[in-house]
Amino acid sequence: MPVKIDFKYKYPLSARRIESSNIKDKHPDRIPVIITKNPSSQIDNISKIKYLFPIDFTIPQLLCVIRQKVSLKPTEAINIFIQTPDEKEVMPSYSASLASLYIDYVESFKTNPNYDGYLYVIYSNENTFG
Repeated sequence: MPVKIDFKYKYPLSARRIESSNIKDKHPDRIPVIITKNPSSQIDNISKIKYLFPIDFTIPQLLCVIRQKVSLKPTEAINIFIQTPDEKEVMPSYSASLASLYIDYVESFKTNPNYDGYLYVIYSNENTFG
C-alpha cells in the first residue's frame, strides 16, 4: 500500500502542477522536492516539507539535510524512498543526483494523470536488528 503524502491531499492536483511549473520556470537549475515521513516510522516529522535543491545535489547530501532537520543521533540510520506519480515507492541509488531521479521518477511520468512536477521523498528509520 502506498504511503499517503498529506501534501497531495491538502492541495489539488491542478494547483500543484501550476506551482511546480512556476518554480521550474523561475529556477531551472533547481529541483522542487517534497519531503515527508513514512507514517509508520518512529522518527520525528520534518518541520518544512517543500524544498528547492540544486540539480547536482546527491542522495548523501539529501540524507544530511533530512538528518539535520529531524535531529537524528549519529547512530540512528534512515532510509529514503522516491514515490512516483503512479504511487510506487522506489529506493534510489546513493550515487544518483536529484536531476537524474527527477528525470527517471517525475519527468518520465508526464503522461500519468497524477503527475504534478514534484519529486516526492519519503524517509523512515532503518530497521536494524541486534
